[in-house]
Amino acid sequence: MTKPKITDILVGLYTKQESKFFNEHYTFTIATRKEVTKSKPKFYLLFKERKERKYRYFSSLYPTKIEKVYSVEHKGIAYQIKGYKSNVIEIATVCR
Repeated sequence: MTKPKITDILVGLYTKQESKFFNEHYTFTIATRKEVTKSKPKFYLLFKERKERKYRYFSSLYPTKIEKVYSVEHKGIAYQIKGYKSNVIEIATVCR
């Protein structure tokens, strides 16, 4: 049995605790950049498999016109991250 890729299991609901959110496969953390530029927004995502210790870069968090909704891109796939409840995050793919 092959291990699922992150892009195969990324979409769905996540439990949020402070600046982290997770499901049974992955944990994400929202990090803050020290230096913000036009192409590098203030916030970005790091991720790790649940058993791993070290986080890896995932994507910048680009603000949208909708409150508490960010867009991200990972390996050429666009996603929206919606923090619509205080303890739940939803990740959905974006059709272009």
